[in-house]
Amino acid sequence: MRTVRIAMLLALGIGSGMSVAQEKIAEGDYQIVAPAASENSNGQTISHWVLFDEHAGHFRLESETRQRFGMRLVQVEYLDNGLVPTAIGFDFYRKDDQLPSIRASCEFSTGSMICTGNSTKDPTAPNIPYKTPGPFWMWIEGLSSFDLPWLIDGGINLAHLDKGSSSIFTLVVSGGSGVLIGDAINIAALQSIGKPLTVIAPDKPIPWSFRSAEESTINLVGLESAEFQGSKIAVKHYTLTGNNNGEIWVTKSGLLTKLVLSKDRTFVLSGYKQFQQIVPELSVEKTTTH
Repeated sequence: MRTVRIAMLLALGIGSGMSVAQEKIAEGDYQIVAPAASENSNGQTISHWVLFDEHAGHFRLESETRQRFGMRLVQVEYLDNGLVPTAIGFDFYRKDDQLPSIRASCEFSTGSMICTGNSTKDPTAPNIPYKTPGPFWMWIEGLSSFDLPWLIDGGINLAHLDKGSSSIFTLVVSGGSGVLIGDAINIAALQSIGKPLTVIAPDKPIPWSFRSAEESTINLVGLESAEFQGSKIAVKHYTLTGNNNGEIWVTKSGLLTKLVLSKDRTFVLSGYKQFQQIVPELSVEKTTTH
């Protein structure tokens, strides 16, 4: 079984540097806005994402967060046609890199998680399958830059909640090649200050480790109509209670349009375009390829 799972990772192109023809089906930005602002208000863009259809029974998400210190970090997810994630990873590019210098990816389509990746020429050994705790959102420890709305959306969609409530966990992934990405970003931040720096950190991938904790209870409030980019669309309204309190609005197709986590942390989807019918109330634009 483990051999099959690792082969699946390679077939998906995770960690292999593989490039295949992909059809772009949607794109957009997530922004942080003032709590009282509407979805059409200008805010601070935290990510630009593109969703591709690879014609192999899954979608591929590429979400690039804000660039810092000449580096790029791309969040890569594989999802089914209900936008339920089956794999989540990160590709790290140093300045002028054409290919990622560090990759970290975790696949969990069958209820157990296997992570792999590489750093330059050093591959990361896969872990023994780790049983996931239930619906979760995943965080690679040490990363301070990621597309939180897509990660939260993944947890919501994993819950398949049509009524009532469900627990949602934070799954913290440590070690592997992920630790090298976090270290590279943090070191660059310290170097930007211009002070002498002594680095004590691994230069090769280390073993993966996992821990989970119940973060919140998610409750389905109901189906609502919301204003979005000049149209009325149907959305599912959820509340979060527990360690994190908040509210979430997701289209019936699984796309997060608004996330409120605190009085000063409201995320909205903006600049959304679709090239296939994902949100039925919105028009479809001309398809492009990548």
